[in-house]
Amino acid sequence: GGGGGKEGGGGGKEGGEVEGGRQAKTIQKAIGHVLFRAIMQCEDAEKLSKLVIARIQDFDPQAVSTAFFRLAVFLERSSLPFKLPSDAHSNPTVAIDVLSIRALLQIEEASVLDPSEISLTLWALARLHAPNAQLLEALGEQLLLSLPYFSPEDLSSTMEAATRLPMLQEAHVCTLLAEQSAAQAPQFTAPLLTVALAHLPLLRLHLLSPSLLPALSRRALALASDFPPSAIPQVLFSLASVGSVEQPPQLSLVLALCAALESRVHDLTPKDMAVLLAALGQPLLRDATHALPLLRPLLLLAAHRAPSFGPPEAAQCLTGIARVRREMRADERGAVAVLADRVGSTVAALQADLLPGVLWALCVLHQREAVPVHILDTVCTQCAHTVAEELSPDTLLVLLSILPSLPPQIDDHALALLLRALTQSALATRLHHLHPERVQAVLERLQTLAHRPEVQELVAVLQRQLPLEGGGSGEGE
Repeated sequence: GGGGGKEGGGGGKEGGEVEGGRQAKTIQKAIGHVLFRAIMQCEDAEKLSKLVIARIQDFDPQAVSTAFFRLAVFLERSSLPFKLPSDAHSNPTVAIDVLSIRALLQIEEASVLDPSEISLTLWALARLHAPNAQLLEALGEQLLLSLPYFSPEDLSSTMEAATRLPMLQEAHVCTLLAEQSAAQAPQFTAPLLTVALAHLPLLRLHLLSPSLLPALSRRALALASDFPPSAIPQVLFSLASVGSVEQPPQLSLVLALCAALESRVHDLTPKDMAVLLAALGQPLLRDATHALPLLRPLLLLAAHRAPSFGPPEAAQCLTGIARVRREMRADERGAVAVLADRVGSTVAALQADLLPGVLWALCVLHQREAVPVHILDTVCTQCAHTVAEELSPDTLLVLLSILPSLPPQIDDHALALLLRALTQSALATRLHHLHPERVQAVLERLQTLAHRPEVQELVAVLQRQLPLEGGGSGEGE
């Protein structure tokens, strides 16, 4: 009887420990719910940082990943450089360090994290400046263990993160990501498909899993009516970038999306129109008759909204139009002229690496009688001011190769200004690391303008930049 009592007492003790463990888990779960609500209610990075630093010991893995995500969103949204508070108790940098340490401890304690926590944290770290390298390595190991269990949401988040985190771009990681995405394709929603298709050309996932693009295309075709107008240009651009759109089911998807967008083109923003025109100018779509009906309403709308276009959008629209191979009607040429005029008035604010594309597009569209020569005069004059400083070697060479394509009616003063500016830029730009054949090809193209003194000076500068052969002197070369 005594033994039974002892055993009974032991059983009571064990029962008490079990019950105590249950109560602790219940309390921890309740704390987690409260913390999650508190995290979601924080309105800015400073308030969230204060909460993280004050209560980090209560943060479970879900709270850690959610806080990382919210901090990344707050800091990325800020258009101005974030001013770190002098108070260390509300400093985002301190909060990120604290969260990183907490996450590392949780990874050490748990054999495998929840897939959603891994993908969300990776997404956030990809957007933070100088993320914790030790944490990234630990999450990379967790990713390989958990990828077979990732949901479509986890997969799309990881694709986004992979474009910014080199460790996720390794072949074995991308292969697993592609294969799992192909298997999960029937569960993707329209927003997740937009993300997945947008990242295929960036990560080349379609080359690692041949079934991925057809699987995503079939699913997108089933959900074609669910895509908002703003998503369709990106999907079309992605499809034209990764493979032949003439192959089923990609062809059926392109037809369905073009038909869906044709009646809703007025819902597009300037950025959407720029992406769509860039898509229509892609080699795989520019000759596709099923995509061309979109061009006319798109051109007329772009001309109507031209004053609201920023410099990059106007430049990208013009470049896309120039790549589309079909004859334009009179009203379409008028619309292109309006858009070209917008480019001319904003080219001074354009990034230097976009200048070659703009100048090439204007030359092509001038030949099609869609752009008057005075706009080219304006752009050349503005380009002269923009390129007076050092350009990248690639941008300089491409810009120089376009010069012979300028129409003979171009204003002589505008061309002289541009040539002198390019000469100054060539003097300041180091071309020695470029392949000599590239520079030589540009020199040969410039021979058509060799009668101009400015071109003779420019050619002499470029020849001095060519790498020496056979140990000759710079002057002899």
